[in-house]
Amino acid sequence: MSTLSDILQEEYIRQIGELDLKMLMEMVEEVFESAPRLSEEVAAPASLASQSDDAALEMVLKMIPDIAVSEIGWSDVKTTDEGVEIKGPQRRLLEDYLNNGVQEWAKKSLLSQDSRFVFKRECIADTGIFLQKKRYVMHILDDEGIKENKFKYTGVEVVRTTMPNAIKPYARKIIETMLSTQSLKETNKVLYDTYDIFKTLPPEQIAFVMGVKGYEKYAVQCKQFTTCKGMPIHVKSAYFYNEMLDILETGNKYEKLSSGDKVRYLYLQQPNKYRLDTIGFKYEFPEELGNIFKVDYEKMFEKILFQGIERFYNNVSWTIRKPSANVKVELLDLFGS
Repeated sequence: MSTLSDILQEEYIRQIGELDLKMLMEMVEEVFESAPRLSEEVAAPASLASQSDDAALEMVLKMIPDIAVSEIGWSDVKTTDEGVEIKGPQRRLLEDYLNNGVQEWAKKSLLSQDSRFVFKRECIADTGIFLQKKRYVMHILDDEGIKENKFKYTGVEVVRTTMPNAIKPYARKIIETMLSTQSLKETNKVLYDTYDIFKTLPPEQIAFVMGVKGYEKYAVQCKQFTTCKGMPIHVKSAYFYNEMLDILETGNKYEKLSSGDKVRYLYLQQPNKYRLDTIGFKYEFPEELGNIFKVDYEKMFEKILFQGIERFYNNVSWTIRKPSANVKVELLDLFGS
């Protein structure tokens, strides 16, 4: 069930321009001419011309459900205090009716054989966070006429391949708690619980994953652990991994990395014996490397999860602090917000 504004929204019509408001009024008037009985229930179409744009638009929107009943034969259309309710998959017939009317109007008024005006409803959501253009998360109630109860992610970190698959469910849970509860306290609880779980995960589950390109071009310019300028961090991590395998003389126990491979890489605690900031690996983190290097879980959490979640907090003007520095008690927390 949805309101008519899901198909025809005032803001959308205003953006199209005055011509389209006139077109809608003409469509309504044509229907009234063919079905004069409607004039007994709603204002006569002749009064449209004397109305302001706002008033005329309101009249058009009120007339559309009557058009749906008279022209399409619906019986499942009714007006409520909140708007016009149109139920069922037959809603798409109204879109077809309007789009056919647009095509005819374009041919008649604009002499256009290829009209690009299209009425189409994509989805209805009760909550959403929009970071910027084409980067948002919404809780979907209706998707193109199909009743839903799901979250839609577009362009945010949790749908990108650079985020480890094992971490994505935790990131989704934080965001979905934010949208569903709209509570800072409850969202923080999920965030801090996620942080505790994150620190227990093995290196393979929290590592960044990226494809290696141009490895040989960079490697020939490096000397042991002194790398060349402009070497990407994931390629540098792959190079350090290969160097460490030679130093540890692991032989054929582990496969080296080269161009075309997927490298998994981690930030390392400082200081360490070889003064490395990161280290890569191919499939499993070698035990020999684990005996020398310790994963910097704080930095990994910040880079992989915290920075992405922070953008959502900032978008809704919430204060966020790193779980490791969670010593400040917010005034809102004291009142259970």
